[in-house]
Amino acid sequence: MTEPRDAVTWWRKRTWRRSRGMTRAELAVIRALLPQGDPRSELLFRQATDPPGVERRLVDERTCQVTIPYVKDAGLLIDVSCDCESPRLQVTDPANGRRLSLAVKVLRGGFLNGIFGVADDGLPWPLEWDVDLSRLGAVVSGRAFDWLPPMLSDATRQQIITELAGWAGRNAEPLLRCGRELFEVRPPAEAGSIAGAETRLGLLLPQDYREFVTVCNGFSIYHGRSYEVFGSEDTYPLALPMSGGQYLVLTDLYEEGVVALNCRGDETGRVVLLRPKVEKAELIGDLRTHVSESLEWLEGLVRLQLE
Repeated sequence: MTEPRDAVTWWRKRTWRRSRGMTRAELAVIRALLPQGDPRSELLFRQATDPPGVERRLVDERTCQVTIPYVKDAGLLIDVSCDCESPRLQVTDPANGRRLSLAVKVLRGGFLNGIFGVADDGLPWPLEWDVDLSRLGAVVSGRAFDWLPPMLSDATRQQIITELAGWAGRNAEPLLRCGRELFEVRPPAEAGSIAGAETRLGLLLPQDYREFVTVCNGFSIYHGRSYEVFGSEDTYPLALPMSGGQYLVLTDLYEEGVVALNCRGDETGRVVLLRPKVEKAELIGDLRTHVSESLEWLEGLVRLQLE
């Protein structure tokens, strides 16, 4: 069976197609590929069922990408520190007998990027495709789709929170009451990870920051837009030519600017607030101050939840 040439021409003329949501077949494949019994799978599936929109692109005649541009609710993100791709799932379209191979990709930071499909029969990717739900269950049964990195255990998470609170001079007790849906910490950075970050950034990490990431390699507070203190894998450099400063971004405040760590000169180790169109940096203090104030805000959220 061959694909009509006018359909292929249509694809070539319209490299991108956009829609408001995933199709029934796309959602069925995502559900089948997400690890069964893993609580993170439900969060990822909710990203797919309520996306801000969906973009479809034909990479080449037989390869298709179905992607979600971003996540609407930061509370649905999961904690993964690397890009992950599922094993491929082979399905047969019941309408035309086409053999399709599909995989799901999750980007670091816990964002479901979408589905990637290839037509295994070598013919052009179909404009529309479907799956047989009854046969899909049989195909998935017995297969191990545990492809997401292992979750941080509760005991390890509590230990990291306790050590982070001690480093920042705060009481750990209210922080330990925070669920993962509100507060997530990342495992301590290893020496190789720190060296790799310095190579990527092209600068030496200040001592306070080295201490911070060896206790907790960044954390996220999920309240509205996610609030983060970046670890060594997520921070990025920011140069301000007018001041001659070289900064390391710690927290992205979106339209309000960024909180950054000075990495050059006499002010090395100072944490500042950099606002758009404001030339002068506003001094916050040192890194411990910034982390402590961030955790203090989190403690306030916990108190509000308990009231």
